[in-house]
Amino acid sequence: MGHRPIAICSCPIVLLALAGSIGHQLRAQVPAHAVQVNPVRGIVNPEFVRSGSQLHVVTTVSTGSSRWETIYARSDDGGRTMARSDVVIDAGLPIENFAVDGMSVHVGSDGGAYRPHVVSSFDGGDTWRAATPIGPRGFGTTAPVPVIQADQGIVNCVWLVEAQTGPEVRATRSTDGGVTWSGVTQRIDNGVPSAPAFRQADDGLQVFAAGNVLHVIWRREIEPVGNGSSTFHAIHQRSLDGGATWEPSAQVIAASTLGAAPNEDVLPAAIANGVMLVVLDGMLWRSADQGATWSPTNGHQLARVTGLAADGSIVMVSATVPPWPGSLQLNASADAGQTWRSQPFVIDLTSPATATPHVAGDALFVDVRYAFYPSRVIQSDDLANNWRLLADVGEIVAADADGAILQSYAPPGTVWLSALEAHTALGQGSPGTGGLVPQLDGRGVAGLGRTIELAVSNAAPNALTGYFASFLPTVAVPLGPSTLYLDQPIGLGFVVNSAAGKARLPITLPASAAFAGLRIASQALVVDSGVAAGFAMTRAIETWVD
Repeated sequence: MGHRPIAICSCPIVLLALAGSIGHQLRAQVPAHAVQVNPVRGIVNPEFVRSGSQLHVVTTVSTGSSRWETIYARSDDGGRTMARSDVVIDAGLPIENFAVDGMSVHVGSDGGAYRPHVVSSFDGGDTWRAATPIGPRGFGTTAPVPVIQADQGIVNCVWLVEAQTGPEVRATRSTDGGVTWSGVTQRIDNGVPSAPAFRQADDGLQVFAAGNVLHVIWRREIEPVGNGSSTFHAIHQRSLDGGATWEPSAQVIAASTLGAAPNEDVLPAAIANGVMLVVLDGMLWRSADQGATWSPTNGHQLARVTGLAADGSIVMVSATVPPWPGSLQLNASADAGQTWRSQPFVIDLTSPATATPHVAGDALFVDVRYAFYPSRVIQSDDLANNWRLLADVGEIVAADADGAILQSYAPPGTVWLSALEAHTALGQGSPGTGGLVPQLDGRGVAGLGRTIELAVSNAAPNALTGYFASFLPTVAVPLGPSTLYLDQPIGLGFVVNSAAGKARLPITLPASAAFAGLRIASQALVVDSGVAAGFAMTRAIETWVD
């Protein structure tokens, strides 16, 4: 039950031996408590966005004759079950990215006409509007698909386009949640080296938001003049007013004749508590002043950075180091890349591999993808000091402080999702004074030896709250005006709510691997003399310890 930890250790040899011994055995294994995505239409290269307890999935499937359908699915409980699946968004070319803002979902496309389009849903993905053009057609043959950032009704789109004078980066925005678009675009790549005309020489476009500041990062290739090798520039642009206006000139962070990293068109970049991080040619560049200035940093001591991830203030970097089979180097920082673990953690590889890091709160994950074996996922709960190998085949497709989502494959090419170390809401609570229903939320990644919180909000101020748990499957037993979802509940403790009607109960999970797969169902009772029953109940929370 759950994702079995094969080892918890600081010894690279243990992870190496395990990776080699079980590599071929788990190719078709489906994780426990997993759900199949789009079971009718299938799934190809899915994109995932998490928004609160919702997980949104957009993918494409071939319908033959070089035609595609864009397909949508949604989970309302963090990936445990799919509330919607097999929803056809549009028939056209494959999509590349999308964004979620409350009940609005915006998907980027070129509309099949080499022109940037947005396909939107305003009801959480139940119904979809036809693709809306947001900018002019490019002059080349590369699809200008917009990268979308959406927040509180403001939707920003940035895209790369081939123009008569060379590649350009353009931006536009909608101020009414994507309902209307002005059609006015701004060129935002002024002031940096230009590339040849009719050449798609830009890639790796990414948009990051830090409050009201938008950051755009991309890579530009400049053709050589007789020296036989291209020069790659990592470029940064920003808007200080949420995308309404942009800086007069973009800036070159760094230049290299080798490129960004051996990851095709990916330019590794991340944001950690407002600190921007970018990797070019194996070097990590950092800006602690909202992108105004940049400087290289090598405190991580990796030979050559190829992977980068961040969440909150925690940053992780990875490197796969030849000669093959080579080694995997990992390091992490708890202060947005200012200081690092004193030495990298090194794992000897059994064969050539690439590594993709992920940060979920303070839990670290790495997808290790071998050339001749299924991918492996390893996890650290102590900032890269110790690692354990997860037994299920798969890869991390979404990770943040709420946990991680693991994607696995099984014949005949189906895709399964499994919520890794997450909390699932069950049922509904009963109202207290004023009709307010107290809410219970699980916070933190529920890993072995880690501390999570059961947080109550929206409850009676200064009232007594009791926490209860069960290790048995959930039930639904009437209890006065409420419903008890716990079978044979055990009391965890009592806490007095704050004046704002909030309470928190920290729970430290055992560090022993024997507790892997533990399932905990929790619920809280709030003493409330303002209602006839004398109490109000929260919904339940189901937590899986992996």
